[in-house]
Amino acid sequence: MSKRFIYVMLILNMLTNIVAYVPMILIENRSNGSVLAMVVSLPIGIIIIYLFTKYMSKFPYMGLPEILGKYTPKWFRLFFLLIQGVLWYVAGLVTLVAFTNISKQYINPDMDELLIMLTFLIVIVFGSTLPSKKVLYATEIILLLNLPFIAFIIFKSYFNDDLMWDSVRIAVTHFQKIPSFESISSATFVYTGYTNLVIFNRLYKDVRVKYLWLLLY
Repeated sequence: MSKRFIYVMLILNMLTNIVAYVPMILIENRSNGSVLAMVVSLPIGIIIIYLFTKYMSKFPYMGLPEILGKYTPKWFRLFFLLIQGVLWYVAGLVTLVAFTNISKQYINPDMDELLIMLTFLIVIVFGSTLPSKKVLYATEIILLLNLPFIAFIIFKSYFNDDLMWDSVRIAVTHFQKIPSFESISSATFVYTGYTNLVIFNRLYKDVRVKYLWLLLY
């Protein structure tokens, strides 16, 4: 399996989080070290991804359930996977709610939120029934189709006349403030696309990637 899909997972997670709750949290903490938190999150993200991929590479063609099943007692495996399931459910629910709100606010304000959420859920359930390879291929296609639109939106946002550069300058003046744990964790959350390897590592013998620092930068 090509390693390009690892980059796809990382990039997709980054793009997802720049429109979810991460920017809102960083803006709320703009006078409490958010700018420095974004700088600090880069080396933290690189180190975590490096260690995680190095660890997963020691278990070729094995996902987290297979690793736990082979090396841990059954009770621990069930307990750990239950906790992981709850965490993944909460993370998915937060993302689902965020995209439902965004879709209603900017795409179709007249559409009922419950119907929008149900539409997303149908797509999610359908995707969860597909083999891992097909999920990765579909993810890559969706990313490639949407990248031009995302690039255009980002470009327009930076060159929009309504962008308040004075507010940006004010936030930069607080650069020296020690960031809070909330700011650092939110900024680092952008780089958590590597966590998908707990399942997709089943398709790889070695998931360590080169030039990771360039991608994250």
